[in-house]
Amino acid sequence: MQVNGFTQARASMYYIALIQILFSFLLPLNESVNWAQLAGKKEQNVVEPYDPDDGLSPKRPMWSARWGHSTVVFNRTSMSRNDLTAEENSNRSMHLITTLFLLGGDDYLQYKDEFSNGGFRNDVWYSEVQLRSATTWSVRHQFLTMHEKQMGLKSDVVTSNMKWFCMNEGKKSPPFWPVEHDKVGNPIAHDDWISCQDYFGEKRGRECFDKTSIEYMYKTENMWSPRRGHASAVLNGNLYVIGGRSRERVIVDHERFVGAASNRIDLNTGHRTIRESTVLKNDVWMSKDAGKTWTLVTPGCRNQQEDILIETEYMPGKTRYSTTSNGFEKFSSVKCQDSTDCYGDEVCKSLDGRSENKVCVCPLFGIREHHSLDVQHRYVKRDDGTIYSEDYLYLTGGFTQVRHEFCGNLACGNRGSYRMALDDVWVSNDGANWVQIRRATAGSPTAFKPRGGHSTNLISANSFQEEDVDRLFVFGGESVGPNNPKSEFLADMWYMELFSEPCCVRHKSCHLSSHPLTPNDLDICISKRREWIRMDLKSEIYGRAGHVSIHEPPSSMNAFKDYIYIIGGKNSTSIHSDVWSLDLTSGISWHSDISSHTSKNGDEQEFSRINSDHDYNLYYDMESNLTSLVTLRLPSTKSMDETFAVPLVFKIIEDRDIAILEELGIKTFSDLINADQRTILHLRGYDNLPGKKEKMHVKNICYVKQLIEKFNSKCFVGEMRFKTPDISDLCQDGIDPDSCILSTWDGCRPINDYTQIDIPFIHGSSVSVPAVKLDHTNDLQNMHCKYTPGPRYMASGQYADGKVLILGGQGNNPNKLYRDVWYRDDSHPTTIIKKKPKSKSSSATFVFESNEDGALQFEYKIFDQTERLDVTPWITCLKDELIDVSWLDSKKGGPGSGWYTMYVRSVDPSGNREQYFSTNTNVYTWLYIEPLPWRKIIGVSFSTIFMIFIITFELKRRKRKAALEKYHLRRLKRKFKLNSDFDEIYPKESRHHRSSVNRDTFNHAKASNGDGRKAFFLNNEKDEKTTGGGKDNWEKGHFQGTKKHKSI
Repeated sequence: MQVNGFTQARASMYYIALIQILFSFLLPLNESVNWAQLAGKKEQNVVEPYDPDDGLSPKRPMWSARWGHSTVVFNRTSMSRNDLTAEENSNRSMHLITTLFLLGGDDYLQYKDEFSNGGFRNDVWYSEVQLRSATTWSVRHQFLTMHEKQMGLKSDVVTSNMKWFCMNEGKKSPPFWPVEHDKVGNPIAHDDWISCQDYFGEKRGRECFDKTSIEYMYKTENMWSPRRGHASAVLNGNLYVIGGRSRERVIVDHERFVGAASNRIDLNTGHRTIRESTVLKNDVWMSKDAGKTWTLVTPGCRNQQEDILIETEYMPGKTRYSTTSNGFEKFSSVKCQDSTDCYGDEVCKSLDGRSENKVCVCPLFGIREHHSLDVQHRYVKRDDGTIYSEDYLYLTGGFTQVRHEFCGNLACGNRGSYRMALDDVWVSNDGANWVQIRRATAGSPTAFKPRGGHSTNLISANSFQEEDVDRLFVFGGESVGPNNPKSEFLADMWYMELFSEPCCVRHKSCHLSSHPLTPNDLDICISKRREWIRMDLKSEIYGRAGHVSIHEPPSSMNAFKDYIYIIGGKNSTSIHSDVWSLDLTSGISWHSDISSHTSKNGDEQEFSRINSDHDYNLYYDMESNLTSLVTLRLPSTKSMDETFAVPLVFKIIEDRDIAILEELGIKTFSDLINADQRTILHLRGYDNLPGKKEKMHVKNICYVKQLIEKFNSKCFVGEMRFKTPDISDLCQDGIDPDSCILSTWDGCRPINDYTQIDIPFIHGSSVSVPAVKLDHTNDLQNMHCKYTPGPRYMASGQYADGKVLILGGQGNNPNKLYRDVWYRDDSHPTTIIKKKPKSKSSSATFVFESNEDGALQFEYKIFDQTERLDVTPWITCLKDELIDVSWLDSKKGGPGSGWYTMYVRSVDPSGNREQYFSTNTNVYTWLYIEPLPWRKIIGVSFSTIFMIFIITFELKRRKRKAALEKYHLRRLKRKFKLNSDFDEIYPKESRHHRSSVNRDTFNHAKASNGDGRKAFFLNNEKDEKTTGGGKDNWEKGHFQGTKKHKSI
């Protein structure tokens, strides 16, 4: 069938795309927020994730459970370009394959038996993410039984096709030089291992150029040391790893040890020790082949940057460092004469202007961890029409270690005694040359505070905002320092304005290749203002650190708005699992993905509902408020009128009953199902609570309690679903049944063979036991499980292929490490009835289709328009499955002919379902006419024809038989009459002669023909013909002769 040159299926897909675009503009955003699990141990009941530990599949590689890792999206073309409009950027990113990289982290686990496993990692993993493609999800089982369809979704039907591949297993320096080396047996420090990197130039030995040497082989294996708390980014198409807390073998001077030191290797000469320890780093590594091999850009520094040294160990007017007799300083930085005495990029510099007091100072950002990296993509069109692009890398804040303990006028105490948060900002366009935008200061109560474990997002100028500046946003973090050792967890948000054009535009050199940034570029082309600008936001979000912050750029899917998401994190009291979003186009307040939340300390805080434009929120967990519990009624077709309609909403618990429940401290689902027997009976109207004079009666308390219990079973991850053992089955095996039932009964559940039960604290009457189990099917099917990645911090996240992803992290305790991947889905799928029966016909087959490739399961319900009743509950089916509803036929037990309405909703991997219904998409009303029973008709017809044939044949046979019998009887009569007349006419004595003649004739015929009887009769007939002209002539003559005889 052709529709305007397209097939009907293709036309329906175009219609779905049009509806999706209209939804993004007309319908409120974030109305259906849930999370889908792509990989890891199964923590939801919707899909089967990619689980490397499932024990069933062949080896499925994946990174280990960890925290403090970093992730990047390795696809530059997916980033927004400031020379294009938001719509052009959206179109560019629609059909791209995004590669997600995970680097390093910490997978150390300490068990109760003091056995430990894991540690710092420097491995590199990658996965191709195509969340908007049909290749991400597939159907494992193509057939569902009717029982499974009516019970709801099967979580093992739709399975994730995510795959992880190891790009680099990670390497670190060996403990000793190998046998082939002349230093065989001597330990190797990390600096020895990387000594042949090109960065060191002329300082390298001759062995670094000998391809057969051990040093040259090590150079090909060199990479950044195992670490956590580092940061990574993609700059100009190359992958970078910067800083963090590393574990490597370092050379330690003996003077730093007091007493014994563990985990060290003593050298025979040089009075040095090599020890594997954790150290803060600020080195920079680069990979041009997506993490397979690495090149050292700069080893960084061992000493702090100048502003930190001045802030913590030097104060103008006082000398806080001096030289001891052995030549070492009490100042934490190394004393020097020139820069050759310093490590890496350090320079020899005097902080007080005196040449004799020079120390090694880091000219770039100092050693740190839990800092942030952001990439700014700048584009400009040259005069010849070509595009000039350049990336700028911004590093912000983090934690470092300083010595800030003074003995008189001397800095004393251990080096790195204090953890200090930073608020400096640095920028580079090559990863090697860094320019400081903002100095590290102590901050003030009203200004931007130093912080680490914070998050930053660099957002390009939105064409709808008509701005020519990009913005670097920072949120939250932990502020701590020598002067304020108690951590403060922040919830503020700031931004810094940045120029959006490459520096070559101001220098008029875009026809040339880029040059490293210098301090002279700061006010010209880097930052419009070096100060942070605070955003005044209305929100209830708590302070936190170690959270994940992700930016969703403008696109057609979000009405071209900028969103920032905050996920998880921790503060001094708890680890969070909440998710917050901020629309930067309005910039008014944060919105939570949940309708209400109760903090760990018990303080309830009400937040904005994700679908505040509607009266219902059907995503629940056990912490959901009872006030949100509603029942739904599907909209009638008349209410649609060619538009979209939402279900009608009714409260399950009335406001009066809510007040009663809250008076008893019952506010959430978990509060109700954990309520004791005494409380439940009191809510049923029995006066049993001490101090309560009035009876409290919640009329449907048992219905609500059992509904929530079934919902809890529905959302429970495991095989047991919708099954609650009967109390009488539990109270067996020699236990007194009455006392057992009395102690285990919850006050609502039906008990076999019991209609009443005596409760000791109920005086004057027995308690009635509900007789039947209540039907919760409709309400239960409309209650959808709220899934989130769970409480975690130091995870990582990215925006990839149109979705917000989160990976790994640490949970509620140090041994709770995550090895999973989730993505946030804030849009519901849209369904088209691809194939449907014609009205006023007996056809009854459907096929459904969704706009989301991952929505492989559907749910349909049939409504009887005549009886105004549901014919079926929501029944599950699969994509491209032919749905046959011919069971509507009364001959098959169905209701028979009549008007019916088919409602369909698709289910995506996050559990989001359709919330809008329309006769143009997912609702269809038709007149079903029962088919004629052709088999019976044909069977009866053939049976009737056969019976007619049999009856006709039988009638003819009987008629023939009757005719023969009649003829035979007539002959007998005729013969009898003939004999009688013959006796009368002829004399009696002639009889013997005639009989003898006839007898002789009969015997003669028998002898000649073998059948005397037949010949005899033939001869008789012949005689009759010759003598009388046949029977008629004979009878005629006989009649006349007889008549004459009688007359005589």
